[in-house]
Amino acid sequence: MAPVSLYSMLSDVLPAFIFFDTMRAGLFPTCGGASPGVSPHPIQENSGMNRLQEFLDNPHIITGTATVAADPQLTLIAANKALYTLVGETAESCRQQGNSLLPWIEQSSAVRLIGLLAGHPPLFDWEGVLVRKDATSVRIRLSGTRMEGVLHKGQYPVYLSAFTDLACVEEMLRSAEYERRKYALIADISEDLPFEYDFETDTIAYTQKYHKVFGHEPVIPRFRERLGRGEAIDPVSEGFREPFLALDAEKASTEAAPERFLPTHSGRKRWFALYSTNILDTLGKPVKSVGALRDIDRQKREQLRLLDKSRTDSMTGLYNKVTTEEEIRIALRDARPGSSGVLFMIDIDNFKDVNDSMGHLAGDSIIMEIARQLRRTFRQDDIIGRVGGDEFHVYMRDVSEIAGIRTRAQSLCSSIRNLFKNSNIDNAVSVSVGIAVTERPIAYEDLFRQADVALYHAKGNGKNRYEFFGQSSGGDADGVQTSAPLAVNTVRNSIMVDIIDILFSMYDMHEGIDKALHFIGNALRVDKILIFE
Repeated sequence: MAPVSLYSMLSDVLPAFIFFDTMRAGLFPTCGGASPGVSPHPIQENSGMNRLQEFLDNPHIITGTATVAADPQLTLIAANKALYTLVGETAESCRQQGNSLLPWIEQSSAVRLIGLLAGHPPLFDWEGVLVRKDATSVRIRLSGTRMEGVLHKGQYPVYLSAFTDLACVEEMLRSAEYERRKYALIADISEDLPFEYDFETDTIAYTQKYHKVFGHEPVIPRFRERLGRGEAIDPVSEGFREPFLALDAEKASTEAAPERFLPTHSGRKRWFALYSTNILDTLGKPVKSVGALRDIDRQKREQLRLLDKSRTDSMTGLYNKVTTEEEIRIALRDARPGSSGVLFMIDIDNFKDVNDSMGHLAGDSIIMEIARQLRRTFRQDDIIGRVGGDEFHVYMRDVSEIAGIRTRAQSLCSSIRNLFKNSNIDNAVSVSVGIAVTERPIAYEDLFRQADVALYHAKGNGKNRYEFFGQSSGGDADGVQTSAPLAVNTVRNSIMVDIIDILFSMYDMHEGIDKALHFIGNALRVDKILIFE
């Protein structure tokens, strides 16, 4: 603590009438008692001395502190325990040597100090050598401030002085530099970019690694002021604008660190997370915010890969069944009033026959090629998923013209029919498509049921075609429209083939039976099927 600050605190501790009057009269007691030949008022003397000693012995004052007279003996008027510890002496030994600093100071150093104080400077700084009780030497810096209006024995100025062990200071500086280098090394080899934000100066400071990673200056003045004005400082500040502006807000312990995908100096974008915590003053007000930008790119990409893997079909890369349903439900929930949505239910015709005759590798090739064709046929933001071995669902949001849907369905059937035209599976692959259109809020289950019924109509009407739910006409791959109802015999003949197709395409037999029964009910327009053994 600076001598001036100590003097200011000391003046607050001692009442003026005790502090100045007794000192001016030479009545202020030394560490060995009152000055010879003087009889001050006992209450004033004891009260002032006790309060002074209490102040000097404050445990928060860790440097040696004393009041010293600028007389030839350098009389020690009062001292704290830290000073006695520094020289290896006690208050008792101080009294025995006449309350003088001279026995503690190396001779040439003492000559210089006495000469310096002879000029009665208002402030001084001096370096010299103290000799401890065990004869070891201590290099010190002595800093003092003259106490105005206070004289020892009515003649010599009194200085409030601080004794600093230079060896300890140098050791602390070495330790601080070591810690700084260690901190910089750890920061350099880690994935963190530490920072410190000062609320008072509105300055954020990163390590030099920040410049290496992002190509921008690591120290940014007027930081939050500029962010609040909407200024684009650099990609990091822009990406984390809201979290930085809320640095002084309380954070829940469970609150996740914000993550951003940021451009780096190399030109490649990487994922970073922002971590921070505040240092508060005694009133609970934040004075500093310390934290780090953590490079989470590797973990984040792996997380996204696993998430993508859990949401997609491994063979085609399309959404899997669960994700397809989830995305369609969200689209139905968030549909804009007055907008139309269209669900396509697409099933590969006679796929079991192709698998049996040409092998599973050929079957897999057909599925992947059809998946690619679906991507080409539909819009980029349409929901496309593989929901079964040979079945796909597509949902289109915000459709403006239903006539365009008919054209798209026609194009899909034709393109898939022609997809393998020049291969050895020509004329073996086609699709049937059931289409349900909604212009109002509808539950996913209802829309699914409508498209399912339309699909079975397309199957029953000869396959290689599309049907709209609620309409009596559809279209085949060649654009032929049919409106006549299905003949009963035609349906029955088709049902047996499709039941076998369904059962062999399902991994779970119970699920296959349920699907087959559902198909029979829709094809024959039967509401309930009872099975008797």
